[in-house]
Amino acid sequence: MSDAFAAFEYLRFAKTRMPGARFTLGQSGVAEVGVEDVAPPSDRAARIESSALGPALSIWRERLAARYGVPVDHAAPALGTSGAVFLALAALSSKIPRGAAIAVERPAYAVFESTAKFLGREVVHVERRAAQGWEVDLDAVERAFRGGARVFCVTDLHNPTGAALAGPELAGLRGIARRFDAWILLDEVYRDFLPGPVGTGYRADERVVCTSSLTKCYGLGGLRAGWIFAPPELVARIGEVEDIVLGDPPAAAWRIAAQALARAGELLERGRAFATAGRPVIDAWIAATPRASWVPPAAGITGLLRIAGLTDSMRFAERLREELDLQVVPGAFFGAEGHIRVSFGRPPKDVAAALDVLTLGIDPLCF
Repeated sequence: MSDAFAAFEYLRFAKTRMPGARFTLGQSGVAEVGVEDVAPPSDRAARIESSALGPALSIWRERLAARYGVPVDHAAPALGTSGAVFLALAALSSKIPRGAAIAVERPAYAVFESTAKFLGREVVHVERRAAQGWEVDLDAVERAFRGGARVFCVTDLHNPTGAALAGPELAGLRGIARRFDAWILLDEVYRDFLPGPVGTGYRADERVVCTSSLTKCYGLGGLRAGWIFAPPELVARIGEVEDIVLGDPPAAAWRIAAQALARAGELLERGRAFATAGRPVIDAWIAATPRASWVPPAAGITGLLRIAGLTDSMRFAERLREELDLQVVPGAFFGAEGHIRVSFGRPPKDVAAALDVLTLGIDPLCF
């Protein structure tokens, strides 16, 4: 059992260092909407008593289940996607053998590793490589399970690169999980940026647990309305974990979340419009910037930008902020040194202005 504690350093950075920059390529979701944009006047002063929680969650579950085509009793609430990942991993950790490791994709959003280590689990990495288009290496996942892992944490769209999890990859993961009596924890917080109807990789009869929220695609980060799709017996354990770490979730927030789901279609259309408008701006900039390259994201508003010659992304990001008032996210937070994560979910003129500043900073500040 590992005794290492791994702080979730990116989120601390996001909360304490990122706000206030004049120029930003670091915002991980689309521009946010306000409560007044999703809740009718009668709900803006929603009841906060605990007695209001049951009815609010009932409406929310019904709307969420209908939107994603899952059974109502397979949906559990969570405070944001990070909260969903914590609850899901804690519940799964209580169901797998004591000495089993947790496998995590890399590059990766660090909440998986931080949570796994907090739970006392050894972490093994499954590398996703640029040369393979950031695809999931199914052979590496199988090796991790053969070596004793019993959960594999993966994202779709991949955070930080924006790569989509192809159908054969997901089918392969399901098959591997069945063979090893293991689980796939699939975070889908960016998945709704994919064109076409929304969906989920969750299937009621498979060993895949899915997490997501109304944050990245829908512009409701401050609402912290997240969810977990899991079999009912695991939903029950998730609820027991929630009792320990949270007690009663906020009733008013879930009333507003239910109202937001009633307008989810138009909110998503707005979010996808930001992605569609911002993408040509950054594509053109990369084509005109010799030291910058990426594997083009399948969809969404973020990508992992490689800067030729970059060896210290943390220092580079610090200097960009200190000297040019530009915020980017160091690739080191994702296990991808030599890169920065850039986001383009803001108005195109703002994205273009930030990229112009990045151009000024690459040569003098990179080394």
